[in-house]
Amino acid sequence: MILAEAALIRTFHCCPLCKVSSEALVRNGKKVSMILLNRCVNKQTYFRLKKQVHYHVLEELTEHQSMKNIVNHCHLSVTTVQRTLSSLAFETKIRKKWLRKCLLFDEFRSLTTYHGTFCFSCMDGNTGNLFDILPSLRKKDFVAYFMHFDRKVREKARHIVTDVNAPYFSLMKECFPNAKAIVACFHIV
Repeated sequence: MILAEAALIRTFHCCPLCKVSSEALVRNGKKVSMILLNRCVNKQTYFRLKKQVHYHVLEELTEHQSMKNIVNHCHLSVTTVQRTLSSLAFETKIRKKWLRKCLLFDEFRSLTTYHGTFCFSCMDGNTGNLFDILPSLRKKDFVAYFMHFDRKVREKARHIVTDVNAPYFSLMKECFPNAKAIVACFHIV
């Protein structure tokens, strides 16, 4: 057997976001892939490649392709790819400067992910247009999302229309101090 080895590592002189020195960067470990090559001198030939997993997934995420294709290209589980994508969510979110005065909160059944089978939807109460969707129904995820909005913007929200889901009322107390809860009539009926 013939074995060739290499490492796929992206080198930085400094962090592209915060400009900290490359010595302080976290590399997130490596995944080893054994790739079968053509026979050489009548012997099995393998290429052992050490890859920075998250870097490879991030490269794949820049292309317009399905999650299944990324999983197949990277030889990883769907959960690992989703975890890598979720880790970017906090870094890519910018502090939002506006929010509707009337918001509609509800949940709906969606595709099963590692967050669960339900998603949270937030809609504009004036137009009925979708404002955003969160893949989780956990209160900590709601709070983390809405805390990306400036405090002054959150204080301008006046009405939250929702069902009688307890986390929504708790969320209102933490994130929307001036908003009043309105329970949607079709939930009461």
